[in-house]
Amino acid sequence: MIRMHLTNAYHRRSVIEVVIDAEKQRLGHVLFSGREELQEKELRLKTICYNLLVMNKIKASLILHEPLLLPVKEDG
Repeated sequence: MIRMHLTNAYHRRSVIEVVIDAEKQRLGHVLFSGREELQEKELRLKTICYNLLVMNKIKASLILHEPLLLPVKEDG
């Protein structure tokens, strides 16, 4: 039971890390604002932009009737 809980918690953490990494790759890993309050605003704006990019990609795939991700080829 405890092992299952730890596995689920780790999986959630890994998913969050993948999203953060994707956001950094897409929008850059540097904040240009000097003051901490402006850095927080800049980070929020980057997150909003990333979410809009993802939503647009999903919307386009639905309109074009294309899969969102490329299918994985199975061995065999």
